[in-house]
Amino acid sequence: MKIEEIKSFIKEKIKLLKWTALDSYIVKNFFLYLIGSLIFFVIIYELVQFFNEIRYLPKNVDGFGLFLFHLYDGIYWLNIFQPFSFLFATVYVFSRMAHLKELVAIVSTGTSIYRASFYVILSTIFYYFLLIIFIQNSIILPIYQQRWIIWQKVFHGYNDESIKSLKNNERFSIYGGNNVIYIVDFYNSLTKELHKITVVKFDSPISNLNTKKEEIDLKQEDFEWLMTNINKIMTEKGLSYPENIKIGLRLDADRAIWDNEKKRWILNQGTLRYIGEKGDSFQVIYFTNETFDFITDPPYYFEKVWYPPDAMTYEENLKYIEKLKKSRYEYRGALANFYSKFTYPLGFVLIILAGIGIIDMSKRKNSFIVNLMFSMSLFVIYYLFYAIGISLADKGDVSPFFGAFGGTMFLGLISIMLFLNTKT
Repeated sequence: MKIEEIKSFIKEKIKLLKWTALDSYIVKNFFLYLIGSLIFFVIIYELVQFFNEIRYLPKNVDGFGLFLFHLYDGIYWLNIFQPFSFLFATVYVFSRMAHLKELVAIVSTGTSIYRASFYVILSTIFYYFLLIIFIQNSIILPIYQQRWIIWQKVFHGYNDESIKSLKNNERFSIYGGNNVIYIVDFYNSLTKELHKITVVKFDSPISNLNTKKEEIDLKQEDFEWLMTNINKIMTEKGLSYPENIKIGLRLDADRAIWDNEKKRWILNQGTLRYIGEKGDSFQVIYFTNETFDFITDPPYYFEKVWYPPDAMTYEENLKYIEKLKKSRYEYRGALANFYSKFTYPLGFVLIILAGIGIIDMSKRKNSFIVNLMFSMSLFVIYYLFYAIGISLADKGDVSPFFGAFGGTMFLGLISIMLFLNTKT
């Protein structure tokens, strides 16, 4: 085929995609029923939630705060219910057109159902990318975080000042980077300070410090002090470790302050103890306002996570997963949930293909209810695959990627098969 023929072929195809009154009619009705059904589903859900929680409402509850709580909660559930609304709008619009023989009239003019549904599919694909790139991360997730803040105010009596302290953490132990364990009495999220901190580092030398040193002959009581309570604390906190592990040093400090410019912790009034290089002496270092190369974990690492990962932005979610990895906690379920923030909305596009694929214009009676039930059953099966995949990923039976994408791949395969076999 010559270049001129190729250009002519492309121009003809572009002409076929020219926006027409038919496209306006279909797209207008599609979005009308999409938005209407979405709002309807969310209102019903929030009303059910409201009547369930009436008996638990505190006395003199803030009415406006309660309204904001359900408003912000509803905005999040708008996102969750979107696949059902896309499904409803697709099946209703095209089933109605088939029932009224409008699709038959359209096809008789030489316009296939693929062309009739082109702008519905294209607008949904455009919306999917807009959602995952901007709307979800910049609007929906921050609003869902506000929902949790209002929940604390309305149901637990928190005020603006006490809300700020929700990220404070106390009496905790956690693995960190560079083979260390932090044992902390209190972390202040506002001032970014750690109080009464013990850091245990495993089998690794330390940098030379220009501080006062003392060398003491290694005695049994010194070694026992180095190990004091470490085994017990690790067992109580569920921090498992190999039996042949070797402790390199132990650091105790009254306070650690985060230096935001240098991205380092400054430790005040502390003591560092470790066994000398030859293994025959006990090294003691006293320090004031000192930094250490092996203490590198940033402040968010010590914050209490008080709202669920579903309310975290992409950046917060990645930090949370990194924290789980470094602290030796199970992270695969959280990673699968993070992937699902991109795979779940993909169901919007796929469910439209399935909804169009089940329309049969050749039938004398094209029942909206039957078509809706069939496509809804398909979506329920997809959601079961999706939920099972996330659960299996959380248990480590499958990879997080497959756990998040498995259900979507199943829906995609079925939807494309139905769409390609549509009677046009």
